[in-house]
Amino acid sequence: MTTEKETTLKDVVESVEKLNRTMKEVARWTKFRSVSGLRETLVRELNTPQKKLAYELTDGDHSRRDIAQILQITDDSIRSWWDKWYQLALVEESETRKGRPQRVISLNEVGIEVPKPKAAPAPQSPEPVQVIQPEGENLGQQT
Repeated sequence: MTTEKETTLKDVVESVEKLNRTMKEVARWTKFRSVSGLRETLVRELNTPQKKLAYELTDGDHSRRDIAQILQITDDSIRSWWDKWYQLALVEESETRKGRPQRVISLNEVGIEVPKPKAAPAPQSPEPVQVIQPEGENLGQQT
């Protein structure tokens, strides 16, 4: 009778997934060698408030269209930024939403201030129209 636990396929898969996550983390930090290098790249690339906010919203949950709508820009702009950020390893594929990018670090974590989104202009309701009826006339009433 053996006292060792039998390794199941599930155990192996979990171990491989954990190893994969660890390797991604090592690769990410090795690429930049330090947080200061990462910060420099972020500052250089995210050179407008719109890009900073777009990067921060690239959390793996927001779609390209969601971010474009929040920033009131075209989703083509977001797509081109995402393409560049993939090349610079500033984003990676989301673990929760396949096909969507996710930032590798929050800007706050490296001391970069994140701008607040502009509030969308409130829809204005039309002012009530006052109908002035000439004296002595009963418009719309039958006599």
